[in-house]
Amino acid sequence: MIVNAIRKRKNDTLLEFGEGSVLLIDPSLVEKLSLEPDGEFDLALLLSLNEPYSRKRAAAYALDYLERSARSTRQLTDHLFSKNIQASVISETVDKLVAKNILNDRDLAERLAGDMIGSGRSLRRTREKLRRRGLDGDTIAESTSFAEGAIEEGNLKGFIRSKNESLRRYPPLIRKEKLIRSAVSAGFSSSAAAREADGITRGEDPSEYGDYYRALGEKRLRELEKKDLSRRELTGRFTSEMLAKGCPRRIIDECLQKAQNGRKDPE
Repeated sequence: MIVNAIRKRKNDTLLEFGEGSVLLIDPSLVEKLSLEPDGEFDLALLLSLNEPYSRKRAAAYALDYLERSARSTRQLTDHLFSKNIQASVISETVDKLVAKNILNDRDLAERLAGDMIGSGRSLRRTREKLRRRGLDGDTIAESTSFAEGAIEEGNLKGFIRSKNESLRRYPPLIRKEKLIRSAVSAGFSSSAAAREADGITRGEDPSEYGDYYRALGEKRLRELEKKDLSRRELTGRFTSEMLAKGCPRRIIDECLQKAQNGRKDPE
């Protein structure tokens, strides 16, 4: 094997070799094995001699990483690989921490799932978060199964109620669509979101939102008037669009009459 380069990273010594391989090594091995750029070396011998130092550095990196936050075995494994620890030592280090229960994917998943679902997050978003933490599918499924059904439904209801209050300025039909989109974006079922949104907005009087519809109608008419439309085309298009948004017919007629008073229609 040929040495490509020997370089420093803070207090670490890194050996670059082969096709982009990088290994954290005991600094004393540079002199002991006469390592130098473009020089040959015995990789098997290097790995064997480097194991004690590699174990020491792996343990230090692992404990520092775990002290900052709870991690999954996948996260720790990736972290140690990013530090260029040799692979055999990474596996050994992770296995020891699992055996000592310092690393426990099941406990981590249950704790994270409980916190996220307890704060109102959807099952879908919770499971996505757990996957990003490097947890496997079976562990995720088992740690989140408690929330299926009533708890997920309760979180959806809470989400819709809270979002509904922040969207009160919108008429019921427009607000309903916004509620559904928001809930789906938050990871809830579209059909369940539609039922909840319909239930919370049903029975409201759209005529109470006259100012909103008038402002919306005037803006849309200005946009349509820039197009090459006949009066009939403009009226039909505007009417269908506003009816789809729940606008009362009398407000549609008011907007059209106001626009017609100052508009010359193409023949």
